[in-house]
Amino acid sequence: MRKSLREFNPDNIAELDLHMWQAYYGHNFLRLFFLLVALVQEQFGLNYLRAVQAAFYAASAAVDFRKNKGNENRERILKKLTRFSALVSRYALEQYDYEKVAELELDWWFVDRYPEKYPSGAREKGLGLAMSAIYNVEPSKLDMYARYRAEAMVLQDEAEKQGVTVDWKNVDILLHQSYKSLHEAVKG
Repeated sequence: MRKSLREFNPDNIAELDLHMWQAYYGHNFLRLFFLLVALVQEQFGLNYLRAVQAAFYAASAAVDFRKNKGNENRERILKKLTRFSALVSRYALEQYDYEKVAELELDWWFVDRYPEKYPSGAREKGLGLAMSAIYNVEPSKLDMYARYRAEAMVLQDEAEKQGVTVDWKNVDILLHQSYKSLHEAVKG
C-alpha cells in the first residue's frame, strides 16, 4: 500500500531529525541507522523491511560523507543516495525524479559542510530545492522550511567551530518550526 508523502506528523519528524543529528555528530552511526528506519517509516510510509533497506543506503551515504571530510567521493555517496531516493519514490503515492532528488540532496550536504565556498543563502536554497523536487511544489513555498532548518544547521556549525556543546534545545525548536512549515506548504 502506497502512502502519500504529504501525510506526515511534523512533530514526530522533527524529533527524529533532532536525534539523527545528535547521532550523526556524535558518531553514533548504529543509532543513526535505527533512527533512519523510524524516519523512513514515519515520513515516507515504507514498511519495515523496505525502511531498513532505505535506511541502510541513507546511513551508509551519511557515514561515508561524515568520515571522509575533505576527501568525499561524490560519485559513491550519490549512488547510495540515489538508491535511497529510488526506494522512497517507488513506494510513494506521488513519485518523483529520484535521481534529481539525490543530486540536490548531496548538493546541499556540500553547501552545509563548506558554506564559505558558496554565496550567502545557498544553504536555504539547496534545502528548498531538494524538498521541492520531492513534493513537486515551487521552491519559494518552502522558504520558511529552509530558513528554519538552515538556522538550526548554523547553530550546530557554530558550536562545533567553538568547541562547545550544541544548543540542542534551540535546534529542536527550529526543527519543529521547519517541519511544521514544510507540512503546511505541501499538505494541500
